[in-house]
Amino acid sequence: MQEDKRNKLIEESMKLFSEKGFHETSIQEIVQNSGVSKGAFYLYFDSKDDLLVAIFDYYTAVIIEKLQHVNRGTNDPFQRMQDQVAEIFKLFRDHKEYLLVHFRDKIHLGNKLDDVIIRVHKQSYEWVRESLLSIYGEELVPYMADIAINFDGIMAGYFKWIAIYDFVFDPDQLAEATVRKIDTIVKQLLVEKPEPIFDPSTIEGLNLTSESSNVENILAKLKQYLQKMKLPKGKKEHLSEVISVMKEEFQKEEPKAIIINSMLEQIQPYSELDFWRKQLENILQK
Repeated sequence: MQEDKRNKLIEESMKLFSEKGFHETSIQEIVQNSGVSKGAFYLYFDSKDDLLVAIFDYYTAVIIEKLQHVNRGTNDPFQRMQDQVAEIFKLFRDHKEYLLVHFRDKIHLGNKLDDVIIRVHKQSYEWVRESLLSIYGEELVPYMADIAINFDGIMAGYFKWIAIYDFVFDPDQLAEATVRKIDTIVKQLLVEKPEPIFDPSTIEGLNLTSESSNVENILAKLKQYLQKMKLPKGKKEHLSEVISVMKEEFQKEEPKAIIINSMLEQIQPYSELDFWRKQLENILQK
């Protein structure tokens, strides 16, 4: 019930932000449209700025959930990526208010939102990297940053025009066009083999404020997503305890890899949690 109220506040605020703008929308308007009291608002968010950060997190979680669902649908990596891109376009078609806020409002909330945006960017890069490696192999590694920038530019261009001009579009058709464009660029690079423009290690080595805060954030996301999963109560409680054990271990001065790996093995059967599990595995290997 509490999570429903929080999500309602997020969804209604997005509609208001898209109609009136972030700065022109008051907390009073948000709570009225959401059917909750102002006191309830402050149970979930410290401020309107804090709400905006939650919005970025909320939609990121929705996107990841969609991508993971598609990930289980086919063994063809090219088709899988195309289907995943289609899901992203469908999401933004159905939640155009997110695009409107993103492209029409100039919002800067300092380090807190900047960290969220950097994290989302890195998650996006890791997804693109994993998808392209599964299609083209290790030969593409030196060009990974360049290709990711091209991919991001194509997607952002479509999003911007859709938001501003309210275009009607077919998500599947747009996804096919996007992936085909990237395929053309990749094949040209692999034939011509020019000097890469950007070094992918710059992105892959990017951390947020610290490794410990990154771990805490990943574990928080794991727990948040776990609550949404349809599992028997006993299994859900067990997995929640697994996450708590990992949190305690990571907080130690010298975390024991054998304990954390043991906990990660218990999460492995649940493919919905793969995204965060792999991030923790990467941190553990450093």
